[in-house]
Amino acid sequence: MVSRVKKNQEMIKIKTGRCDLCGTCVGVCPENVIRLSMTELSIDHAGCTRCHKCIWICPVSALEMMELQNDIIAISS
Repeated sequence: MVSRVKKNQEMIKIKTGRCDLCGTCVGVCPENVIRLSMTELSIDHAGCTRCHKCIWICPVSALEMMELQNDIIAISS
């Protein structure tokens, strides 16, 4: 899936080395934009409202907010 994110917009970054695929974040996402497969976690950044609930609940701190400084970019998730 490819999401378009505008300049100076925040997005959630997944620290893949930390994520243990527990799925806790999936259950708290009010927009249902976090997907979990057997091998990876992904976020539909275009649908994310940046409520930060997934960041706050992650037991291993595998999610963080980052601000984009570039022009509009496409992100594969």
